[in-house]
Amino acid sequence: MMNPYEVLGISIDADNSAIADAYLLRIWQYPPKRCPEKFKEINEAYEKIKNRKSRLEYYLCNREERPGIFHLGH
Repeated sequence: MMNPYEVLGISIDADNSAIADAYLLRIWQYPPKRCPEKFKEINEAYEKIKNRKSRLEYYLCNREERPGIFHLGH
């Protein structure tokens, strides 16, 4: 399974701005005409963690595979 943080080259505690910056850098590095599969992977990764809601959904769907990846403040 793809780890969106690794695909975008960021840490799991990256904020929305850092995620967006990493996304823009990656799509610039891997344009769709030259690297269609990598471009698709980058877009899928970004969709999974682009905002707080999507990151929470990603965490809840993958917590069994990656215990302790997030601290939810409990």
